[in-house]
Amino acid sequence: VSLQGTLGYHFDSTKPASNGEVTFSRWPLELLAYYHVKDTFRLGGGFRIVNNPKLKGDGIASGVNASFSSSHGLVIEGEYLLAPEFGIKVRYVNEEYKLANSSVSVDGSHLGILASIYF
Repeated sequence: VSLQGTLGYHFDSTKPASNGEVTFSRWPLELLAYYHVKDTFRLGGGFRIVNNPKLKGDGIASGVNASFSSSHGLVIEGEYLLAPEFGIKVRYVNEEYKLANSSVSVDGSHLGILASIYF
């Protein structure tokens, strides 16, 4: 069994037109516990707190500007180690974002594939 804590910067960006862009950015803080099934495979899960989520546009989308309340969610992850210092992960995050000062919420759940380098 092992524990992993991370602080990251997560963003998604799209270009709705050649003269504009919309970006959703946030700062996730995670604490995950892992069970080592084999030396090369581990399963984990834990909690995620997301700080300062923002939706911002520029160019033709400059009218897009929204802040969301900090949120929390759950993470489930599996990792296969190709070498002791390199792994491939598949993860699912279940979270919801609430528009600041509003009752409007948006499902922020997502699935991801990641590469990790350990040193």
